[in-house]
Amino acid sequence: MYRRSVAIFGTFVVILGILALKVASLAIIGGPEISATAQRQQEAVLTVAKKRGTIYDCNGVALVNNGKSLTAIVEPTFFADRQALYELLRPVALDISDEELLKKVERKSPFTLTVNRRLDEQKGLKIIDTVRRYEGAILAPHILGNVTADGLAGLSGIEKAFDELLADGGEMTASVTLDATGKPLEGLPVSIFSEHYDSKSGVVLTIDSKIQAIAEQAARDHFEKGAIVVAEAKTGKLRAVVSQPGFVLQKMSYYLSSDNGELLNRAFENYNVGSIFKLVVTAAYSEKEGKPYDKSVFCDGGITVGGRRFACHYANGHGWSDLTRGFTKSCNPFFIKMAQDTGYNEIIDMARRLGLDQKIVFADGLSARAGNLPEKSSGAPPALVANTAIGQGEIMASPAGLAQLTQVFANDGYKLPLTLIEGTVDEAGTFTPAEGVRGEQVVRPGTAELVRSLMEQTCQSGTGTTAVPEGSTAGGKTASAETGWREDGEAVIHGLFTGFFPAEDPQYVITVLVENGKSGSVAASPVFREIAEGILALEGGS
Repeated sequence: MYRRSVAIFGTFVVILGILALKVASLAIIGGPEISATAQRQQEAVLTVAKKRGTIYDCNGVALVNNGKSLTAIVEPTFFADRQALYELLRPVALDISDEELLKKVERKSPFTLTVNRRLDEQKGLKIIDTVRRYEGAILAPHILGNVTADGLAGLSGIEKAFDELLADGGEMTASVTLDATGKPLEGLPVSIFSEHYDSKSGVVLTIDSKIQAIAEQAARDHFEKGAIVVAEAKTGKLRAVVSQPGFVLQKMSYYLSSDNGELLNRAFENYNVGSIFKLVVTAAYSEKEGKPYDKSVFCDGGITVGGRRFACHYANGHGWSDLTRGFTKSCNPFFIKMAQDTGYNEIIDMARRLGLDQKIVFADGLSARAGNLPEKSSGAPPALVANTAIGQGEIMASPAGLAQLTQVFANDGYKLPLTLIEGTVDEAGTFTPAEGVRGEQVVRPGTAELVRSLMEQTCQSGTGTTAVPEGSTAGGKTASAETGWREDGEAVIHGLFTGFFPAEDPQYVITVLVENGKSGSVAASPVFREIAEGILALEGGS
């Protein structure tokens, strides 16, 4: 019996020993993990700031994330007088109601707060410098687009097209050590952590911020509603895209209920083209016959076709006109006769070759509308041919589409699709270029040279003289495009000008649309000149 009791006791001691060893093992092996878990449970991790990726211009200038912001880290329990804390924060607090701020101040939990000025730091209050994505008026708002109220998702423009790339631009957090009751511990500093907050990742546009600024200023100087497109003639890269009026993100709720169309990107929307279409007619005849139109046409202020009178913009008539006079004076009867000799289907084919019926895609979900062209017809009525010759009726195109058409003639008939994306940048700032575009010869170099020469003469002695920049040369075509609408009893007529400069070696294409500008010569051509002079001054270093 005694030996049995001893055996049982011995077994019990052995078991206790094994358990003791197991506990010791857990303490040694798992100790750091358990300790870290406990530590995490005693920390409050606050989001100080989240940042989307950056959108750059072609020279690496940040178009967003270039504003400055301040974030306060507040630990209310360090303030005996919570009302005094509230009164300190209320005048400087941003993006928060007074009621919500008061609730945060009355709690014991630490919180962050965006403030409009730097406060003196004290125990329980720390100020951190952060980045503001959009601040006031920005360049190219219709291209950049807008984001959700929390700033974390793109809703339009580049923000939406590259949302996946831009979504993760980095984050800054703060860690506050708490006691067992959830109150911050005195004597322990707030720890700040950056999760790629200094990342350079983003997308690079072809837009040149300096040229964009010049174009936007010209728009503000000359019209209330309209659009401007500036592209390089030899590359098709867009250097400026303006839609007037613009918008600022801080007033989005106002724009959503506005009938002024601030959010509409007019540069990518369709408009009646008017006499700009005469470029197409001229090219169509040259391509068909292999030579310029060589007939003279008499204008007495209009021409009757199919029982319908088509008026010329010059009521007294231009008299007899050859190609140079007919083109530079934009004589309607001249172009109607040339269209009849060219053929309706040949003209529509040329418009398609020049891309007027094609959508211009810049990125996923970001494009200029496809223009509108009438269908081909083997028996087109004479009145339809006449209407088409002068760009009236259902013919429509976007300012971007007209810039594309002009680029073809400025570049010896070689079409390079307009582009907006230069490439992307990774976190370290390494640039990866976008996939190159493929061009094509859409008209003979001789045809392009003919049209280009006529456009130059238009600016020398025709309807486009007000477009010529001082100290340089230009070529272009004016238009006063009838819309068929009436406003306050008057016909709505858009003023357009599309052209290039310098004339002898085109570097830039500029298209200007002025809604209800009445006359391309009066409303649009001077805008072209101001932009061209601005670019020349920029490149001349003045």
